[in-house]
Amino acid sequence: MFPNGSSKLLYRTKPPLDAGMNAGPDPYHYTSGRWLLQDVIERESRFIHFDFDALCRKVLALCPNSTPITSYHKKEGTFNRVFIFHTDSAERIVARLPFGLAGSPRLSSNSEVATIKYLQAETEIPIPKILDWNDDASNPIGSEYIIMKHAPEIQLLEKCAGLIAKKLTKMANIKFPAYGSLYFARTPYLPPSKLPFNEEFCISPRCGHMYWNCMPTQPKFYHNVKPNQGPWINLADYADGLVDSGISRILPLAPTVKGPRYQGSIETHKSLLKQGRTMLKEMCKSPQIQNAASPAMFHPGLDKRNIFVSEDDPTIVSVIIEWQSTSIEPAFWYAEQFPDFTHPPPDLCDLVDLMDPLISARAKTYDISLRIFAPSFSAARSMDKSYFRPFQYCHRTWEDGAVVFREELIEASRQ
Repeated sequence: MFPNGSSKLLYRTKPPLDAGMNAGPDPYHYTSGRWLLQDVIERESRFIHFDFDALCRKVLALCPNSTPITSYHKKEGTFNRVFIFHTDSAERIVARLPFGLAGSPRLSSNSEVATIKYLQAETEIPIPKILDWNDDASNPIGSEYIIMKHAPEIQLLEKCAGLIAKKLTKMANIKFPAYGSLYFARTPYLPPSKLPFNEEFCISPRCGHMYWNCMPTQPKFYHNVKPNQGPWINLADYADGLVDSGISRILPLAPTVKGPRYQGSIETHKSLLKQGRTMLKEMCKSPQIQNAASPAMFHPGLDKRNIFVSEDDPTIVSVIIEWQSTSIEPAFWYAEQFPDFTHPPPDLCDLVDLMDPLISARAKTYDISLRIFAPSFSAARSMDKSYFRPFQYCHRTWEDGAVVFREELIEASRQ
């Protein structure tokens, strides 16, 4: 999914754009794959109109000991395009440009940088140094961007489950006053609803795509509900935000092409989410659920491709990358999230012993480490997961179908 293309051009003051386009990977279009459904829309939504020459000049300006850029590689994920630049002084610099569907313009980049700066100051989590960033697409490059040092080590393969959990526990134990995303406190365009955290940072709207109308294949409609993106000071308000996000996914008119039977009608979804809102409000009053729902921050995608270890000593975690859309959620939101290097089954407690012994050991080590070193997660991991699934599914009923959310409400009511 991630091709390694390279360009052997020498960029000095003004790189020849046409030559770069012919010799290296296309900087502007998505070229890493195709979609079975809505392929054209998916690829067009990942086109970035920007000045690649200006980006190259910016990279060189950040490398005073380098004269030309000798090569570059392009990598593409769901929400970003990444360029890895190589210079004549053997430096490697990473420039990441977000796609428009990554989340709210400006907010996503600002929140990611603020989160990284905060974690670097308050924890010992190894995160690459940010060299430059800009959340205003009207800059000379023509796109929001974050430029960072390249992760110098090797990607995690199958090691260090307990060590990684310990690295992240200080972040998991930070006390936050509300749910949302972290920003620089002096950001001028944040809404009045922002909540102070400390002198340098504040909590403001959740910046990820789940709450914003930025996914062309999953549009949001606000004829039945107003946008509700936070921040939220209590669990009941947070649950309202989830339900409102689910309502915003309901089409204003019945689709011309009939969907599968489990999809449910527009009225079915409206009624189901109304019932779900009432039930979630009652669940939010439970001391047991509140104890498992303290506002917490954790890595949004703790997979082995995002974790690098020392080449000399693979027990040393050297860098953890991909902090985009890191947010402050109820602790239970992370209760069922296990890194892919642990390969847990859906129900860890019941089935972990049936796995390969080595995989089972990793899953248990990771789980026990979090329980011991992150008390805020311990309560959530100890509870029956059916209590939390109505929260986790209500925002996506239109995508999953009415049957799924109805079943989760029934299961939760039986507890």
